[in-house]
Amino acid sequence: NGLIVENENVFKKLTGLKIALEADIKDKDHGLGLDAKALSLTGKEYISVSNNMGSVNVPFRPSNWGRKSQVLIQETQSCVSDAGRLRRRVAQTQKNLATAEATTMKEVQKNLKAKMEQTMDAASQLEHKIKNGYKEISYANKTKESLIDALDHKETPLSLVQQRYHTRHTTRPSREAVHDNVEVALATEYGELNSMVKELSKKHKAVSTQIKHLHTSTSQLEINLRDKSSAYNVDAKCYRMGSNPTTKEQM
Repeated sequence: NGLIVENENVFKKLTGLKIALEADIKDKDHGLGLDAKALSLTGKEYISVSNNMGSVNVPFRPSNWGRKSQVLIQETQSCVSDAGRLRRRVAQTQKNLATAEATTMKEVQKNLKAKMEQTMDAASQLEHKIKNGYKEISYANKTKESLIDALDHKETPLSLVQQRYHTRHTTRPSREAVHDNVEVALATEYGELNSMVKELSKKHKAVSTQIKHLHTSTSQLEINLRDKSSAYNVDAKCYRMGSNPTTKEQM
């Protein structure tokens, strides 16, 4: 801002001096013309003049009347020198700004490149986690299918035990409806089968919940990966713009 104000002041001063010099040159051209005309007179020309020279009002011109022009020229030379020094200062400032801008651009490019590498590493890790997530989902689905098969295989024996127990307990004559070893064995078998079914059902529920959580976490990882890819593309675009500033890219 200081250089701008100083430049404006020098410009105004130079403009004023230019106007003053042009006016001084015009006056001197006019004076030279009159002097030349006076020198060319021979006395034979018919010119209407007063015979009484004392009546002509001629302004007094001191011997240093040209001092004004000399001062004006000196002021102009001084102002031109000031303008030259100011121009050199502006040029140096522009050079310093260009150097600072280049240094800043280099640092920005360095940071952008480092950030792009970090983003690529993070994206690579996310891809690895996503791949493992789908593997875990595949393993969990297989475990779920095996549990379903095991439950299916236990359904028939459990139903058979229930039918046998119910048949012996409800259709035998009352005199024969005793708590014998067969009933004990059927009750034991039913208890074991029922316990297995409950345990398998519990594991099936746990695996189903695990699969749901795996799908949710994997989906979040995929969203994160898309964001990382988008961020990388933006940084890469900015990096290319810095590498070739003359290239105009559509933002």
